[in-house]
Amino acid sequence: MKVLAAVGVLVISIAVMALQLSGWSKTEPKTVNLSSATRSADGPSTDAASSGPTAPATPSTFASSQPNGTSRLMADVRQTSEFIWPAQGPLSSYFGAYHLLGIDIALDNSEDSPILAAATGTVEFAGGTACCDYGFYVVLNHEGNRSTLYGHLSKIEVVQGQEVVQGDLLGYGGTTGVSDGKHLHFELHDGGTVVDPLRYLPAAERSSQPAALRTDCTSDFLRVDPDSNILMEFSDAAGFRPVSVRFDDDALAAGFAAGIEGIAGISHRVSAAIPPAPSAKGLIRDATLSVMLSDGPNLRTLECQMRLATMVTMANAPRVTNHTGTTSGPPGTPTATPIKSKYPTPTPPARSATPAPVKANTAANVASGGAATPRPATTPLPAASPPKVAPTVKPPQQFPIQR
Repeated sequence: MKVLAAVGVLVISIAVMALQLSGWSKTEPKTVNLSSATRSADGPSTDAASSGPTAPATPSTFASSQPNGTSRLMADVRQTSEFIWPAQGPLSSYFGAYHLLGIDIALDNSEDSPILAAATGTVEFAGGTACCDYGFYVVLNHEGNRSTLYGHLSKIEVVQGQEVVQGDLLGYGGTTGVSDGKHLHFELHDGGTVVDPLRYLPAAERSSQPAALRTDCTSDFLRVDPDSNILMEFSDAAGFRPVSVRFDDDALAAGFAAGIEGIAGISHRVSAAIPPAPSAKGLIRDATLSVMLSDGPNLRTLECQMRLATMVTMANAPRVTNHTGTTSGPPGTPTATPIKSKYPTPTPPARSATPAPVKANTAANVASGGAATPRPATTPLPAASPPKVAPTVKPPQQFPIQR
């Protein structure tokens, strides 16, 4: 009996080998679906299959999971925000009721607070008056019909028409104009409409671009900032190159976009554009970015879960505040909501080195002792009116006032 059993096992083994050689159990190309179920520390688990369709594929493209021992595809991810925070400090007023034009960033009274350009642009205005409205302020124009305003400065370091780069110094924070304390009043206009800056600024209060992040899209959601650009580079993906990329349908409808830089099959980079957030309510939207890569005969798919994050716009509590120079209106604000002066005073231009023009030959010039061009004897000089007596002006104080 033992001999018969051994012969039976041998016959079955030979039959299985024959079937394998005939192609009956030919294996499919291996692929990676790295985020079929990921979990974030502040959100529920998300099934990538329910996030929307991925790029079209043949039946041999996908496998149910990544086999053990298969090398994972790694990407270097760099994010560039269109706007950075112009100053460092806690928010003292939010955009909305009782503060209708922007946000207020409280500044340290004990030190100079640099105010930075939130985005690259051109100085449209730099100036103002110390007593009223925005005080000393700067307005920048940016690409895409956008502009930003920086109010209540103590000192301005730019002039009208100057080109500035994101992060350049515009001036120093202060409390000039209609202000309850040292802070920066920051406005953002998009297409001529004033908008909530927190829909455009990074969720983390930072005044520089973040460092690159290395990920295989398996561990967690990739946090992305509103109004930013994402660059994913597969520099050492074992010969694999991105050949197609696509966001899920819901993300596409919300304005997310993605593409491949360069020619498919040669480029190592995938770029994605993240739109401004529709509102500033913390974590508000998830998106799935599906990237298909190929090394020629094989296809592998990488799915990255992205989570668009913002800060939260809070409600401003009304309070009665007596702002100097304001007229009757609604009962005060947490910090004053200024308005633009109808005739703001620009910063004076740099002084020119050209010599002063020669004074004309007028009676006033002659009366003040200036040299007159000789006239013919037959033409009498007009009678010069007596000079006006200048009012007495008290000289400026030369020493500190003792209090």
